[in-house]
Amino acid sequence: MKNKFFAFGIAFIVLFIGFIIVILLYSNGSNEENSRLKIGLVLNGTHDDGGLSQVHYDPLYDIAKKRDLVLEYYENVPYDIRAKDVLEELVLDGCDFIVVNSAYYEDYARDVSLKYPDVCFVCFYGKSYRNNFMTFSGRLYQGQYLTGIAAGLQTDSGKIGYYSPNPDRMLICGVNAFTLGVKRANPFADVILKYRNGRKDSDNIKELKDEYDIDILACDGYSDSPLETADELGIGTIGILRDNKALYPDTYLTAAVWDFHAFYDEQIENCENGEFRGANINLGMDDGAVDIAPLSKNVKEGIAEKISSERTLLKERKTDVFYGPVYDSNGTERVFSGESMPDREILYNLNWYVSGVKIDE
Repeated sequence: MKNKFFAFGIAFIVLFIGFIIVILLYSNGSNEENSRLKIGLVLNGTHDDGGLSQVHYDPLYDIAKKRDLVLEYYENVPYDIRAKDVLEELVLDGCDFIVVNSAYYEDYARDVSLKYPDVCFVCFYGKSYRNNFMTFSGRLYQGQYLTGIAAGLQTDSGKIGYYSPNPDRMLICGVNAFTLGVKRANPFADVILKYRNGRKDSDNIKELKDEYDIDILACDGYSDSPLETADELGIGTIGILRDNKALYPDTYLTAAVWDFHAFYDEQIENCENGEFRGANINLGMDDGAVDIAPLSKNVKEGIAEKISSERTLLKERKTDVFYGPVYDSNGTERVFSGESMPDREILYNLNWYVSGVKIDE
């Protein structure tokens, strides 16, 4: 009988120890899961839109995969109070690092950041900042300037179309930089700017072709989907935000592109280490955040060498796009010789067009 009680006691102790070990292992695993930083992302489009939303989603997805982090995202979030509800939901879901990909979310994100000071917030193209709230943008116009040089050297008709959704100051910056590049390469080429004005992209682009006989079309905005019509018409195409040459293999020339991998990687690491600090940051070619996409097989010989030399100067900050003299479309000198326009003025306050931009009314 004593042996049976002894055996039962040993068995109970072994089971009890095993139970404790399981609990500890589960607890450690749960703690490890809870300790992993979680990324939240608010998008104004879909994560695979080939444009502005994908420009932010791709690097965050890659970083989450590399660092074994969790990424939660919401698509097609409207620019209203519902955006604030989405941000609150991300915080309640345990997100530590939250990105919004448009300045139209800035006010909502800043308000939520005040409520949750331990969460890191990042807003693309915003202006304000505080302890746990960062805004950033960059000199995409540097890449657009280089694509303008490519267009000026590539055109045969001397007529280059530029298609933009609206006269937002950020988009005015883009067409100005592009035109400065075109004129640097080909003073006799014309850049014809056409806005969407509530009409179909396809109708607008067909009009540009019919009225001006353009042989190249560059586009601006949240994506380069308007290039579909230009591709169908056999017009050379220049994209924006991402390198989408695979979509238009017969007409695509190049694009001005973003790459936020390094920026997001650094900020996520800062968030993990408790070193995240609010700021307003402008990124450029020297940061690796902006570039011109590799030239396609459709680009004429000799253009690559000229682009490469100009790209090096921009990357090393030995030259600038808006370096004087720069004249507006009325002939007024806006940037004097030997001077350079400040980033904040270029990115947020441009409301005039450089000489050489012709607007199709």
